[in-house]
Amino acid sequence: MDANLKKWIKHQVGIEKLDSINRSDIRLKLEITGHNLKYILKTSEGNSCWLNKNVKGQLIRFFVDSSIPEHQRKDYMDSACAGIKELIDELGLDFKYEFWGVESNTQEYIKNSLKDEKTVDPRKIAEQTEKERYKDPERGGIPHADVVITNKYLPQKRNGTRDDGWCDFSLSTIVLSYPYNPEYIKKLAKHEAVHMLGCNDHHKDIRNPSLYPKEVSKCAGNPSIKTSYLCLQCYDVLVAIWLHHEKKDRKPGDPFKYFRND
Repeated sequence: MDANLKKWIKHQVGIEKLDSINRSDIRLKLEITGHNLKYILKTSEGNSCWLNKNVKGQLIRFFVDSSIPEHQRKDYMDSACAGIKELIDELGLDFKYEFWGVESNTQEYIKNSLKDEKTVDPRKIAEQTEKERYKDPERGGIPHADVVITNKYLPQKRNGTRDDGWCDFSLSTIVLSYPYNPEYIKKLAKHEAVHMLGCNDHHKDIRNPSLYPKEVSKCAGNPSIKTSYLCLQCYDVLVAIWLHHEKKDRKPGDPFKYFRND
């Protein structure tokens, strides 16, 4: 363990072993990561801790492409929600979920983002949802994140492969493409939610990787999406980011704003 980190943890909470911290104990994490993020995050505090204002609304709405067969729509939305909720529950965050299904504005966004009849540009979908009045409190909206599930392909990359999911952590929309089965959608949604909740790139935001076991291939944050397990590195990055905003946005003495109070 890094000597400075060990000294600082002992000073803050009277313990010396990072491994002794229960990763579900948010109140203890508030003491450890919330006060001094430089021991957890590698890049500058401002960049590392940036969150989209709509994601901070703690509401996620799920939409499906109208070209997905009707009998599959609910299963895909339920599976995507299950994957994202699994991650949010692991982190101790407090979010709500709404299922909107086939909605006219979202169908228009998908139509506007087509590159051809079988391929859709996910960034164009996200840029349209970001500007809609439904997210703007000044126009009667509620800040929220979106999950759009389509049976179109995402654009082919230079190496000839395609991603099945997309999320830019600076925006508030996840696009899940060409769903194969509900179990895959669940893993895919959890992976993309790692980005939406603030982890820009798997493991690259961590300052002291030597403090952690090597779990790269086993983590939901890994682009290979082989598992739904969230490694401790990605967990600490995400918790540190949200605790930064918890401390910044919550008034002293108030209940937790972003984390569950149970």
